[in-house]
Amino acid sequence: MLRCSLCPLPLSTSNQGKEYQWLCRYSHIALDKVFLEGMSNFKDYHTASEIDRQRTRHMERAAMLSYMAAASACAVVSKILKENYGAVAQLKEFWETLYKTSLLANQLWNLYVRSVLS
Repeated sequence: MLRCSLCPLPLSTSNQGKEYQWLCRYSHIALDKVFLEGMSNFKDYHTASEIDRQRTRHMERAAMLSYMAAASACAVVSKILKENYGAVAQLKEFWETLYKTSLLANQLWNLYVRSVLS
C-alpha cells in the first residue's frame, strides 16, 4: 500500500486513491524542491546539515498547518450534519491530539473550535 510522505493515511490504487494523491500533492507544500536549489550552493557538511534541519522543521510546520486546516474545516462542516455517525467524537479526539501538540492548535481550539464542537 502506498503512503503519502506527510499523511498517515494509506493510498489505494482506486480512483479514490488517485484523487487523494492529487489533493495530497496540492495541499502539502513541496518544500524539498525549494531547498534543493539552496543546498546545491553549499558544499561543506555543516552548512548542508543545517539546511537539512531547517528543511525538516519547515516540512513539519507545513504538515501541522495542513492538519489544523483540515480539522478546522471539518469542525465547521460538522455543525450542518444531520447525522454524524460518530465523526464528531473522532474529530474531538483529533483536536485533543492537536491541542496537546501545537500552541497554534491550542489557540484555535480556544478561539472557536471548542464552541463549534460543543
